[in-house]
Amino acid sequence: MGYYTKYNIDKIQPKLTKEEHLKIADFICRKLFGESAKIGDDIRDYLDERMQWYDFEDDITELSLKYPDKLFLFSGEGEEANDVWKKYFKNGKSFSPTKTIIWEEFDETKLK
Repeated sequence: MGYYTKYNIDKIQPKLTKEEHLKIADFICRKLFGESAKIGDDIRDYLDERMQWYDFEDDITELSLKYPDKLFLFSGEGEEANDVWKKYFKNGKSFSPTKTIIWEEFDETKLK
């Protein structure tokens, strides 16, 4: 049994042309579902549900090399509590920002 994650494309900059959008949707769809997959128009159509995508980082690194001027920001939410992340990709390189949870201090005036 594998681990399921909900993937999101939060940002692609600069903005995609219609042709780039379709090519990227085609790339992601084929990586997820194989060469015989049917291609739609919206990349997000393929990322609506939790899925197993074990080659995510390799696949998106490859995608970022195909579009070296684009900045891709992906986020994900795993099956376990607090398993959320963001990752930037550009020209074959990636960066995962540090996630910090900050609890506010006790304030007696907020008691209800």
